Amino acid sequence: MRIVPFELDSTSDVLIKAIWIIEETNGTDVNVKSFPTGYPYISVISGATFRIVDSKNTVLETKSYLSGPSVSPFDLNMPLVNRSLIIQLRPYAIPYLLGIPASDFANCQVPVSAFSLFLGRRFEALVDSDLSSESVLKEVVRILKEYVKDFKVDKRILCALEEILHYKGKASMDIINSKINLSQRRLQQLFKHHIGISPKAYSNIARVQYHTYELLNGKGIDLIVPDGYFDQSHFIHEVKKQTLMSPKAFSEYINAEEHKPAYYFSNLFYGRQ
Repeated sequence: MRIVPFELDSTSDVLIKAIWIIEETNGTDVNVKSFPTGYPYISVISGATFRIVDSKNTVLETKSYLSGPSVSPFDLNMPLVNRSLIIQLRPYAIPYLLGIPASDFANCQVPVSAFSLFLGRRFEALVDSDLSSESVLKEVVRILKEYVKDFKVDKRILCALEEILHYKGKASMDIINSKINLSQRRLQQLFKHHIGISPKAYSNIARVQYHTYELLNGKGIDLIVPDGYFDQSHFIHEVKKQTLMSPKAFSEYINAEEHKPAYYFSNLFYGRQ
């Protein structure tokens, strides 16, 4: 497996957090679990279709999909994948990309063609093409920049997100509210529109994502102090809620040789340390 990243410039990283292609030189079946990440993303596969099974056992088969803000995991099968594209969008990207509230996509995975036939066809053609992965990434970024031209992100949302990540999901909502001078009700409304889930739900994801980042960087599960939780059982409950696994089983799963690179590069805290 080879991961091909792309270095974003200052105009494209307003909408995109990261973008990369995973190459499998011999083609192989990939079965993974997609856990809540704290951001929406678009994924495109070459030569086959994704098979997505959510927590309600709903099945979606598609060559490209958008995963909206999620608080629960889903199973993802990629048969005989040669190349897959992952576009890690900013947490607030959906309203600017699609022109509708992010809450409409909460806990949803939908084909890209369902909201943009142009993007779906273009991304799929590029990933299936003979172009190098580097050239595909460059063209995808150009298309997205053209698709979403000029927009200004609500600074209150940017500030709230930064505070949540700064405190690794452990800050109380009172602290967040005081930083941006908003009522709790107004903050809830802004998060529902821009992020798709509540500030508390997003903070819970950020906490587990930070512990995930520690686990992926060699820290043993027994050395992680689950601060920000009421007690050890609360920590275990939250990990199980987001992963359907115990903390130990989750640690072993993401650190498996065939899984670790993808979970590491896609982690919410990757590049922030």
